[in-house]
Amino acid sequence: MKRIRVRVFLGPLSLVIDNWHENWIKGKSNDPYPYGYNYGQDQDVEIEYINNSWISKVVRNRKLQLILCYLMLPFQLFKCDVVWTHYDKDALLIGFLKKFHLLRRFMPKQISCFVWLADDSKHYGYMKSKIVTWLLTAVDRIIVHSPTEIPIFIDKFRCKPNQVRFVPFGINPESYYSGEKKEIDDINYPFILSVGNDKHRDIEKFINIAKKLPNLNFVYATNNKLYEEMLSGIENIKVVNANLEEMRWLYDKCLFVILPLKYNEHVSGCTTVLEAGACKKVVVVSDVPGMSQYVINNETGFLVDLDKDEKFLEIIEKLQKDIKIREKIGGKAYRHVLDNFTTIKWAKEHTNITRELI
Repeated sequence: MKRIRVRVFLGPLSLVIDNWHENWIKGKSNDPYPYGYNYGQDQDVEIEYINNSWISKVVRNRKLQLILCYLMLPFQLFKCDVVWTHYDKDALLIGFLKKFHLLRRFMPKQISCFVWLADDSKHYGYMKSKIVTWLLTAVDRIIVHSPTEIPIFIDKFRCKPNQVRFVPFGINPESYYSGEKKEIDDINYPFILSVGNDKHRDIEKFINIAKKLPNLNFVYATNNKLYEEMLSGIENIKVVNANLEEMRWLYDKCLFVILPLKYNEHVSGCTTVLEAGACKKVVVVSDVPGMSQYVINNETGFLVDLDKDEKFLEIIEKLQKDIKIREKIGGKAYRHVLDNFTTIKWAKEHTNITRELI
């Protein structure tokens, strides 16, 4: 039986694959390799990450590292049947390479996750939309985290219905509820946790919630410098930049998790929702498109309409007072994550789609 050769390309992360795996062995990374695509390995499917770690060990200049990484990419792709990517720009670059007639015959099939395109495309001009539409025709399967993104790819970018697939995102639950925990100093108990870096976190709403509940303590975990500046100086908000060991501790010690979000199409916040569920913590989250795929309202968490800020306050005060509700819904959230949203399921679905292509 001929094995299908899959290569996973993660752009700049390919420069640190060795470090990532070493950290996994030490319990400091959440998967053996980024995003857990390696779990899709099977008897008939061989999965290997494109590893450019040697470049970062030989070349010190960051720009030169990236140039070499991408210059070598076509030659690395010639060795496989299918390439999986996770970042929009990498997917479009490979699509561009496949547009060259001389290269096309040597290039693999392509399965690519798109995270930002549905939202960023709202700001595209006519010509940029046309170019992206042209490049997407070279991508064999487009993976999205929310089914609500599918019509955007079909209507705006003229993708074929069978070209776009919704695959629920997944995490490795065990990496969050087990392993070493590292305590963070100067945290006021009890506290409510929020987490996130991306541009669709609604920091203004988070600040407003904290100010209206001055008797409660809030912790915001982020490495976004702008968010750190926005949140600094607010008496009942503590901002932390946490690694995995510290995040385990934060999830373990918090009362519950809140995620105020701005409107977005790519279900921003789903990773935090799953991490909290893995730690048996209740999540109160803005009801953006696709979030209902990850949270069953009033059963595994709470969904709040974007224009109902007072509902956030009402639910927070209710949860803060009632440990029985926190434990009941936290337990259901844990079960929901284990049954539906693991990196193993995420990766295996990529493997199934790969078999369909070959």
